[in-house]
Amino acid sequence: MSMTRTGTFTRDMLSTRVGDDTITLNGDLVAQQGIGELEIRRLLDSHREKRELFQRMTEAPEADLPRLAREVDGLEYHQQAIWRFPLDARFHLWFEVPRCTCSKLINGTMRGHTGTRAIRIDCPVHGEFVRGRAAVTGLRQEIRFRLAPAFGGREMLIVVPDGHVVVDVTPAPGAAAVLHYEDA
Repeated sequence: MSMTRTGTFTRDMLSTRVGDDTITLNGDLVAQQGIGELEIRRLLDSHREKRELFQRMTEAPEADLPRLAREVDGLEYHQQAIWRFPLDARFHLWFEVPRCTCSKLINGTMRGHTGTRAIRIDCPVHGEFVRGRAAVTGLRQEIRFRLAPAFGGREMLIVVPDGHVVVDVTPAPGAAAVLHYEDA
């Protein structure tokens, strides 16, 4: 049993077991953000809940994956709030959910820097965002859709040669940071 102190909390107080894995919160960040014991428990509970959602995603029918991914997204907003961070989808790990086929490399590189997402049109988790809006013309795919008002309400045409659709999901200033789209 580790009793290493990080700030005012021991490593054991910052850790929880989920199956065979141990999740440990960043003790320096806990101290920096002024996170208390109740928030630590809520964060650890949210990580357990996220692992349970991931497990459900590995077993769920494909039709349920987009809904479960939205639950993960909501949980990541919840975690940001507990950590006292701004609610910002640019920092979410949406592309690391089970069964997602979107590029981990491209999206990991853009994470936190831009609201742009590279979504595979055939991704069973995120492809619904663009499916039905794509027309294959030769080796390229053209997608035309209108973003929700929170994202500027602009119509976009995106052409991507490799099966990825690049979507800017940065909300308009002052708008809620929730990914949403409307048909054009």
